[in-house]
Amino acid sequence: MDDIKINLFKNEYKKEAKHPSYTNKKITISQDIPAGVYEGAMWGGKTEKGTPMVSLKLSKPQQQPVRSDDNDDIPF
Repeated sequence: MDDIKINLFKNEYKKEAKHPSYTNKKITISQDIPAGVYEGAMWGGKTEKGTPMVSLKLSKPQQQPVRSDDNDDIPF
């Protein structure tokens, strides 16, 4: 699975606290997303036109190497 990147733009129509601060009505995900635990990251910024936005990236967590407690391979 490739990383999934989603852009959300400032909601210019927000009138009440319960309304979302950022939205995007045209998110397209072109691949199946398997169930599981993902790493998430978010960046704030602005579009080329100056509209505030955030970018969200979801990634599968990196596998940690399995450590062996067997010290027989250490030459010292």
